[in-house]
Amino acid sequence: MLKVASRYVRAIKDYYVFYEWKLQKHPVLYGSLIALLIIVPLVVDWLAPRDWQSVAFLSPIVATALAIAGFFARSLTAYGPRKKEFRSNAKLLELTKNVKPSQLEQAAGFETVSPRNGAVGSFTYSPSFNANFVSDDAWDPTLIKHEKSSRYENIIRAIRTNAAEFRAHSFRIFLASLAPNRKTLINEHKVGLMTDILPGTETVEVYRTDYFSDICLVTNGVKDIYELREHEAKLVDDAMDRRMPYAASRGEEIRLREFSTSSPPISLHIGVEVLALSKDFLFRVPLQGKGVQYSQGMRAPYASGSLDWEDCTSSSSLKEAVLTGAKRELEEEWGGKGKVPRVQSMEVMGFFRHGERGGKPQFVCIARLDDDDADIWPDTTENSRGDTPARTSSIEALSKEVERLLSEQFNNPDSVALFGALMCLKGILQDRPDFISKVFFAQT
Repeated sequence: MLKVASRYVRAIKDYYVFYEWKLQKHPVLYGSLIALLIIVPLVVDWLAPRDWQSVAFLSPIVATALAIAGFFARSLTAYGPRKKEFRSNAKLLELTKNVKPSQLEQAAGFETVSPRNGAVGSFTYSPSFNANFVSDDAWDPTLIKHEKSSRYENIIRAIRTNAAEFRAHSFRIFLASLAPNRKTLINEHKVGLMTDILPGTETVEVYRTDYFSDICLVTNGVKDIYELREHEAKLVDDAMDRRMPYAASRGEEIRLREFSTSSPPISLHIGVEVLALSKDFLFRVPLQGKGVQYSQGMRAPYASGSLDWEDCTSSSSLKEAVLTGAKRELEEEWGGKGKVPRVQSMEVMGFFRHGERGGKPQFVCIARLDDDDADIWPDTTENSRGDTPARTSSIEALSKEVERLLSEQFNNPDSVALFGALMCLKGILQDRPDFISKVFFAQT
């Protein structure tokens, strides 16, 4: 109960700080005025307690009330007579199904995989890059971290240009996330990528960004903005004109942008997917929980999420940070009944970019667990157990199961996260079966 209450408190605090304080035109001035209204009367009261006692007592309450009143007044425009809302742009979403790799990635052999067999979106990747570099122990770029950067400052400035729309839209999402069966929205610090992931990459620069920036500029970057009046909805901002998450493009083609490109500002933070094999050789594909923001009810990797900035603080290399984040996601999503799954071995296996989410970078890890499948329970807000898992105790059995998962139709569609992760695994099974054996079957 205490854990749930603390998460609600943090969610409210995070929402207020980001949408009310950071999106002010002059956030430093705004924060200073609130602080002065609270602090100055207290100081004066300390110097002359008899004359200022009532003012010192009321001032913090009045200052807090004024801040909260302004906050709710701006947020409640989401329900006003001329409210604005974001709506999916069907044409742009259709174009993302065939999104092209960035120029640098295409030159390095990256290709587009369009949705099929129920998958809901496309991704770009290179099987040879995964086999020759990502899964190779010798390839592990040094991590250069920027806790404060102009990248993030420019992202916040870009969000401020549509602050009212983002605030109103996010307020509805925020309220929905407070429902008992939903996962409350926390503005976690994320890891933005500044360096292109290519064969010659020896150092990777990252910067601290956050989850709400992704919601504003990536999730809503492919959506139109409508103004809803009494009897009509008027288009006021066409996503086809912005195409914000993507590189400049013409006509009916869109292309992913390089991570080294900083304009226009956008927050593309590093994601991580985990495919796992239990101690008793069961390869489970769970369903994404209905309490999450993306891919609700879809088939998903065993664990799926994104790196937190804290995953990077003690890491000196890219793979070290990815593995730290992967283990944390595994513990968060499969820590049901108070038991965290034990990891026997885990390695980074692949890399792909999520087309519909602006080319979000996704690393894929594989893990051999030290617990039987029946002894591992999910956090039900994150995922559910899904279909009966297949027993795969050899390279041949695993290859056959991956092919089945990619080719058959299922009741629930595949998330792009699962589709991309399985395609990465398929490529490594073909090109580097020794790598898979080392992680999954070395202890058999």
